[in-house]
Amino acid sequence: MDISKLEERDQQEVVGYFEVLDLIDEGYEHLPVSENGLKNLHNQLLKYSQKD
Repeated sequence: MDISKLEERDQQEVVGYFEVLDLIDEGYEHLPVSENGLKNLHNQLLKYSQKD
């Protein structure tokens, strides 16, 4: 899938959502449960929908 061609924000968010789910699934034991840790996950979730 070519992520750069996703123009709809919903599509972009879904890609970020699945990537964050994979990140959590693969390394939940090492992810900090803190304000900064949650902010990092949120930033990862929205990384394809942020416009420059």
